[in-house]
Amino acid sequence: MPDKPVETSWLRRRASPHLRRVKRGARRGMRQLRSSVRPQVGGLGPVHRTSPWRHLRDLAEGAAVPAIGLDLVLASAPEGETALPERFIDPLILAERRSIPTVMLVDSADDLEHPLAAVVTHMVTYRQELLGQVEAFAGEERTLLLGSAAPVRRQVRELLRLTRVHTRRG
Repeated sequence: MPDKPVETSWLRRRASPHLRRVKRGARRGMRQLRSSVRPQVGGLGPVHRTSPWRHLRDLAEGAAVPAIGLDLVLASAPEGETALPERFIDPLILAERRSIPTVMLVDSADDLEHPLAAVVTHMVTYRQELLGQVEAFAGEERTLLLGSAAPVRRQVRELLRLTRVHTRRG
């Protein structure tokens, strides 16, 4: 008598879906642990050259490879450019496809007029006097005032909290 096909067996119908759920949960837990211990932040624009963010990986130079394991992308509007730079488009599309939050660092009120402000998911600023304008533009739940004197790890932790990288998405 022939054996029962695998597609209709108990293993295929009951155990395989359960094992996939366990494996998916373990991967999610490992990603959350990795991003808690050593968060991966990508940088677009001049933000990676400014003082506390020197450890960022620059996404404008070969965007396809580094954006795979990122927790968030921190971007700033390039000075003197009124359009979205061509080198920003591929990393932003990749981040959107992978549901990686994008955060814009706002240095002046003019940054809110830049096209980059329309495509990012969150906004942060170091300047207290800009916070009201940024909140009016993006909403209170999508904005954050970072302390410029705070250590980089604390700033990254605040960014992860703002973008809800570590919360469970059901």
